[in-house]
Amino acid sequence: MFTQTNNFIDNLNIMAWNARAVRNKRIELIKFLENNHIHIALINETWLTHSDRFNIPEYTIYRNDRKESRGGGVAIAVSNTLIHEQIPCIKSHVIENVGIQINTDSNSSLKIYSIYFAGNTSKCIPSSCDLSWDHNHLKSLYRSDLLKISQINGNFLICGDFNSRHRAWKCTRANGWGKILNELSDLGKFSILYPTQPTYIPHNHKAKASTLDLCLTNIPNQLANPAVMQELSSDHLPVVIKYSTNFMRNVKTYPILGRANWALFKRIINERLMVEEVVVNCSQISTLDIDNLIGSFTRVINYAFLKAVPHKPIHHSKLTLPVHITELFKTRNIIQRQWFRSRHPLLKSRCDHLNYIIRKELFIYNNAKWNNKLQKLDKCSKPFWNITKAIKKRKQIVPCLSKADEIYASGKEKANILADVFQLKHNLTHSYSNQNTIDQVKISLQSIAETPNNIAEICRVTYPEVFSIVKALHTRKSPGIDGIPNISLKNLPTSAINHIVNIANHCLQAGYFPRDWKIAKIVPILKPGKPPDNPESYRPISLLSGLSKILEKLIKLRLVKFLDIHNTLPTVQYGFRNGLNTILPTLKLRNYIKESIQSKQSVGLVTLDIEAAFDTVWHDGLLHKLKMIGTPIYLIKIVQNFLTHRYFSVNLNSSQSARRILNAGVPQGSVLGPTLFNIFTHDIPQATNCVLSLFADDAAVYSAGFSYSEINQSMQSYLNELDIYYKKWKIKINPNKTNAIFFTKRRKPRYLPDRQLRILDSPIQWVDNIRYLGIIFDKKLTFKYHINNTIMKVNKIICTLYPLINRKSKLSISNKIIIFKTIFNPILMYGSPVWGRCAQTHIKKLQICQNKLLKLIMNLPYYTNTKYLHIKAGVQKVQQKIQY
Repeated sequence: MFTQTNNFIDNLNIMAWNARAVRNKRIELIKFLENNHIHIALINETWLTHSDRFNIPEYTIYRNDRKESRGGGVAIAVSNTLIHEQIPCIKSHVIENVGIQINTDSNSSLKIYSIYFAGNTSKCIPSSCDLSWDHNHLKSLYRSDLLKISQINGNFLICGDFNSRHRAWKCTRANGWGKILNELSDLGKFSILYPTQPTYIPHNHKAKASTLDLCLTNIPNQLANPAVMQELSSDHLPVVIKYSTNFMRNVKTYPILGRANWALFKRIINERLMVEEVVVNCSQISTLDIDNLIGSFTRVINYAFLKAVPHKPIHHSKLTLPVHITELFKTRNIIQRQWFRSRHPLLKSRCDHLNYIIRKELFIYNNAKWNNKLQKLDKCSKPFWNITKAIKKRKQIVPCLSKADEIYASGKEKANILADVFQLKHNLTHSYSNQNTIDQVKISLQSIAETPNNIAEICRVTYPEVFSIVKALHTRKSPGIDGIPNISLKNLPTSAINHIVNIANHCLQAGYFPRDWKIAKIVPILKPGKPPDNPESYRPISLLSGLSKILEKLIKLRLVKFLDIHNTLPTVQYGFRNGLNTILPTLKLRNYIKESIQSKQSVGLVTLDIEAAFDTVWHDGLLHKLKMIGTPIYLIKIVQNFLTHRYFSVNLNSSQSARRILNAGVPQGSVLGPTLFNIFTHDIPQATNCVLSLFADDAAVYSAGFSYSEINQSMQSYLNELDIYYKKWKIKINPNKTNAIFFTKRRKPRYLPDRQLRILDSPIQWVDNIRYLGIIFDKKLTFKYHINNTIMKVNKIICTLYPLINRKSKLSISNKIIIFKTIFNPILMYGSPVWGRCAQTHIKKLQICQNKLLKLIMNLPYYTNTKYLHIKAGVQKVQQKIQY
């Protein structure tokens, strides 16, 4: 729903600053950036670690933190209005760096790096260096790093603290690092720009001021001389450089839905659709006509939305501070300038005291501002949920990615490497093949191709059907590649709904799924706990057109109705079916284990891990199965078209990958995909001496017996059948993630597992506890591990939401209770019908966890009576909430 336009910035303001720990100086840094209109801030000695969160409103921050210790570190903060991209770090030994690239209107670019060199202070040397290196070796590495800098292709600007002194840039004396830097500059490797005033003022009043913050560049004539700004609380002063040329700027706008003129929106659509009604009302049109109609319809909706809904540029309000804090900053700056000139120790003490007072006052002000914001939040209001979501899910920036020793830094490169990774997952398991099956599938495909649609059996789409689907669309869902938000679809006039009805009927009649509706926009999301620089660590989130989902739902309704009438899907399949959920198969499993153990039997359980199940569905095999179950030909044909020639592109901010084709699998994020997967596995072999339980691609096989030998024989026999079935239909099982567990009360060795089950000729590991559909089953069926894991999850979310729910938070109690009921309670009580009869010891653990959380939320003392606590909160105790 955001639009963006490009124009140019005439003057680029760049700041370089050694922050000496930036976290506690965030507010004054923000004010400095605002007051001086800084576009790019190059910060070194950030002292940030990987776990530290640091953000500046309206800026994107790129960091290179030290990995093993706090200290050093570099960052670049770039204004969101500036079109830029990250570039790979220079592969250096002792110089820490991070870089970006910006483009000018003359088709040239400028590479900008923030760097930090620690000098010969061993505690500040990056952890990648060996502290045993002598001074001469460090010098050779420093020279080597500077030579790499001089070999950067194109225009470059490198700013930071070099810890290099030399009389050439007005230091009182030179050190070894400065001599090396000056020598390379004299050789013409780069030019050194420096301010006329010192940039480093030591805390010791007897020590001399120096110019340590320098700029290296190969375009000195295009840059103004760096200027020192006597502000900010560090022993280094910020340096500002101006670059006078035109740089591309990105201006984002967002729609103001509250001021939308929906009457105008409907009128524009009615007027423009009148021209196309002649074509769409024809009894039969070509697939090319369908694509042209959809292209035109999309343009009409987007045009009407643009005209009827006002848009406004995204602008964050400037940071406003109380007068007394602003005056403190001014006084501090005056005293600081006096200290720099006179170096009198009393002035330094006064300056330090003012910095202490400023930090204290800022802490009080920020808390008061946050509390005031929380107090104003209405119960269940949109701002309330926005704040909760923002705290719970922090925005993530995809860093430079590495694969096979290659670094991918620009937005385009990262988008393309992620697209390559995602595309590889949508491939058939070619190593699995069964010639007899392939021949049968080919016959079915030929029969499908030769059988024309029977117009009489087509279940035509009606206006009420489409109207109910449109009204049920989620307003806040992100649009697909066509850019049409669901709010537009929900405000379509009657003529537009009829237009969709006619297009849908033409699609069913022609067995054609429109070309533009088969293109997905992919947004990569980092998997929890995975390294962010590895492309394999990302999960694709597919955004499809809202119009395409309407047609998918229409197809699904007809397909599900056919499946239900003919009772096609097996009763062991619980996934994505009306009235069924994850609790039913897990409860069935728990009861089976309990009853078997009560009858003095043991139970073996195997959970199968199917590798990329949805992404590797064999299209031809699926179509063959649709034909075998007698699906109407018009549904088979449109499903066939729905699956073929599908494309996707990965979107990273303003960068987009080249389109990739999906060779296998059902589309991720589609409405129809899960139903098609259920059809693809509907003929899975039925177990005779075992029990099979399916939830989409999650499969569990379990069996009971008086001896392990009996259990092993029945389960191994069925696993062999599954092995043949999965290979036949090109479904790949991952043996390494397939586990087995044995439930028994017997202790004698002859009753316990003495050999392993096998799948795909690989042994299945016996484990003490196993996770199935979100519930952890342990071998004694105590659910101890599940309860402990639940408490760990709750504690983790408490840490995340602590700013909202802590004792001093000014968020209303009613809103805190809503957070408890909507976020914490579902986690606490998930699967309670399954584990609800576990020992009271474990139930008590959950109750204690809930008690602590409610006392925190309601700011009640630890000795508060539990009964009173729950009455006051309006919450039931854990035991009362358990559903048997």
